[in-house]
Amino acid sequence: MKRTLREYVRDILIHDYFGVDLKRVWQVLENDLEPLEEIVQRMLTELEEEP
Repeated sequence: MKRTLREYVRDILIHDYFGVDLKRVWQVLENDLEPLEEIVQRMLTELEEEP
């Protein structure tokens, strides 16, 4: 069974909690999600346009 990225990240946060750099997690949430969303949206649009 293939796991989603969400499931993978959840497992890391829950099972390796003390090994997670919370400052880095916050940095990603604050700075990286919006640009990533734009990239994914562009990719999805391109895929929809392909024959």
